[in-house]
Amino acid sequence: MAQVSLYLDKAIFGKVERAAQAKGVSISKYVATLIQEHFSQEWSPDYAQVFGSVTDATFFPNGAESVIEDTARESL
Repeated sequence: MAQVSLYLDKAIFGKVERAAQAKGVSISKYVATLIQEHFSQEWSPDYAQVFGSVTDATFFPNGAESVIEDTARESL
């Protein structure tokens, strides 16, 4: 396994240290997990649950606020 040295200022190191403690893991494991998640190409298991979860009537998907009418649909 490769090793990496990180140079962090005290404020950032403190945040990393507290976050690792909150997760109950070592700092090394915490940072390794963050890096793995950053480079992961898989969708989060909870990703599909967000669809349809926005109930705000003023919400428009990106760019949809400029669409006035949808394409006419054929009745089935």
